[in-house]
Amino acid sequence: MGKGDRESLAVLVAGLQNELNRKNTFEGAVVSLTCMFRDLYKSAPAPERQAMYAAACRAERLLQSRYTSSAFWKAGLKLFQQAEAMLTEPKEKRNMQGFVQKARVYLGEQTERETLPPHMRAGTSSGGFLFEGQLTMGPEPPRHAWSAIRDTLRENATRLFNSNDPNVEQDVTRRLQNILNNARDGNGLPGQNPEFVGLEEAIAATLAEIGNMPRGPPPASKAEVAKLPVLEVTEEILARVGQGAECAVCREVLTIGDKMQEMPCKHSFHPDCLKPWLEAHNSCPICRYEMPTDDREYELQKERDREFEEDRKARENALPGGEYMYT
Repeated sequence: MGKGDRESLAVLVAGLQNELNRKNTFEGAVVSLTCMFRDLYKSAPAPERQAMYAAACRAERLLQSRYTSSAFWKAGLKLFQQAEAMLTEPKEKRNMQGFVQKARVYLGEQTERETLPPHMRAGTSSGGFLFEGQLTMGPEPPRHAWSAIRDTLRENATRLFNSNDPNVEQDVTRRLQNILNNARDGNGLPGQNPEFVGLEEAIAATLAEIGNMPRGPPPASKAEVAKLPVLEVTEEILARVGQGAECAVCREVLTIGDKMQEMPCKHSFHPDCLKPWLEAHNSCPICRYEMPTDDREYELQKERDREFEEDRKARENALPGGEYMYT
């Protein structure tokens, strides 16, 4: 590969990195990166190989934190499988195997066959369609309503679990209510169809529980996050933290020149790793040190809890005569 080709490849990878950060171009970037691994990785120089691997790791982090729909995960699974087949470094290969496993678990591939209705299982269909690994004898059957509902419930549950935004809760509630209304109207969910026995009750119970679902701590204050210093990894820093030190979020080994954002607890992470985490949490991924939030009620409750704990300790240290034992 000539110098011009290497420069062009580096530009392509950098462009894909930027496209991964936008939802409307994420899937296309993942597909392009998959093709790049297949066609160019083997002949690419080491720096470009490392850049392609870093882009695949970035895609996995975004799937975990932002783009959680099944369509994105399916594209991600193909990328991770292709990358795993091409990577030669043992550690990188192990990481990619872990990404493949995560994607399979999310998509439910390991239990897909067990969840299929009886009439759709291989060997029992009266039609000519055969499944993967066999010759196709006829057209693929249309996607059944149960499959769409399963994907919708899984996606909405993930969104609700990963978010503290009340607007997300309202949106999830609205979508579940629409599914329930369709079930009652008989649109796509026949009331007597054995595939959907108990579905209406399950959705109704979910709607009833959403309002009472305990919410986690709100995300960190945007103003406080903006104040976090960004440091450049130097030889001195590497000597202090030790060779082989990793970003605790993406598990990539730190190298000289890396940008790291430092939290008040002195733990540091790649800015691109820390940003989505603090958009959903207010604590350090390692030690759980809590940063201030923009939620006034949450901060007041923390102060009340702190005062209650101090009073409790004071009462425990009180002597019978009304005096205090100082420790």
